[in-house]
Amino acid sequence: MDQYLLLCSYVLLLVGKLEGLSQDADFAIATGIKWLETQQDLNYGWGEETPRVVTTLALLGRLNHTRENGKTVGRLDSDIGPQDCSNSLQQLVAKQLEVELMLELWRPRTDERNPGKLSLFILAFTSLCYDVRNFHGHDVLSQLLRHEPEAPYELGLSVLATCAAGGYPKRRLLRKIAEIVNDPPQLHMADVLSLSAMALICVARNGQRETTVPRAPIQIPSQTGIQKAVSSLLKSTMEKVAKAQEADGSFGNEFSTSLAVQALTNLDYRVDGWDERKAEQWLIDRLQSDGSFGTVGITSQILLALAGDGGFSQIDRRNCPSGTTQKGLELPLEVAFSPSAIQSKIGVQITYILWIDRNVTDVKELEMKVPEKTTFFEVMKAAAELDPNYEFSATIWPNGHYVHTIGGRREQPIGFHFWLLYRLPFRPDPKNPPPTDYVAPSGVDDIIVQNGDYFLFWYKNI
Repeated sequence: MDQYLLLCSYVLLLVGKLEGLSQDADFAIATGIKWLETQQDLNYGWGEETPRVVTTLALLGRLNHTRENGKTVGRLDSDIGPQDCSNSLQQLVAKQLEVELMLELWRPRTDERNPGKLSLFILAFTSLCYDVRNFHGHDVLSQLLRHEPEAPYELGLSVLATCAAGGYPKRRLLRKIAEIVNDPPQLHMADVLSLSAMALICVARNGQRETTVPRAPIQIPSQTGIQKAVSSLLKSTMEKVAKAQEADGSFGNEFSTSLAVQALTNLDYRVDGWDERKAEQWLIDRLQSDGSFGTVGITSQILLALAGDGGFSQIDRRNCPSGTTQKGLELPLEVAFSPSAIQSKIGVQITYILWIDRNVTDVKELEMKVPEKTTFFEVMKAAAELDPNYEFSATIWPNGHYVHTIGGRREQPIGFHFWLLYRLPFRPDPKNPPPTDYVAPSGVDDIIVQNGDYFLFWYKNI
């Protein structure tokens, strides 16, 4: 009997603690939203953080409007639910979001687009039930797919945005995520692993769907093998995120912890091995006296984490009423860099060749026309879109990209198998291989292709 009473007392104490923690989280969310309201500028935006904040508010269902002095005024209200959302403030915030996206897309074509920034815009518009593939006739998702993410953080964000917007990510990006997950744990912080996990959650959940958009930028490949691989990779990624939790409940810093909690509290794929209550308490303890968690960006991310329903990982599950998706403002945009565009322009003629093994057991050759002043790295990206044999992976170094994998063949330092790049004024002959004098003296980012160039990437033992 005494043991029974002791057990009941323990259960009641535990429930009380959990309820108290939930109340603390609700309070932190409410005060955080009110603080975000004070940071909103006269254009109903938050500067560079507008996409991130809009996504948070849309997922929390905390947009509302009121009337002051006979005028409609946008405000954020911590006491309302999704059923109270008004289109008025959504339109004000969304129009500012559209303006900021226009400024991003109107940048000179010579400037490289930032895949991470485009991804945040796509997530924000998707959370507001916009169709980013028909932004008044312009396909923003296609813009993202044409710009390869370079940083590991941008990779997960890009795949997540692509999937959440109804696209299917390129297989080589999924392979890059697999490489990140299989890297030693100390190479990547929890934020990179968490974004990778949320991207895989979306892909695993939506991999079997059929696209109904005729202008979808890519074709969904055969799913059976890919989905099995994604499911297996997702499990190992989630476990790796869980193991990244530290003794104090955090996953490193505020940003990493907020993303890790979002990934681990998703509604479909749960794993053991981490303490959710301790992580939530660690975040709550970061609440400052002004109602923020530091910056606008970190505050918006922590609010999603404290909501406890998966945050970014649930954007693709938004319940958007049929026929109500927005299309945005008219944008007179030029065609961005893409394989089809690059091939249609008059430029220099080059030949890109792959050789496998010292005895050249396999040869691939691709003739291309590219604009003047094109780098060989841009040629490689275009070739990868034209032929899967040319798909590649590279590591980012301070001096540029180091290509370590082409067509699924990765360099093997232990066996001294490497990819060597030759720049030749003549077509190479496997029976009479070119000498090492023709090995390119600079990296793929620094080589400007010239008319009549032959580029040979040779995978061999050295």
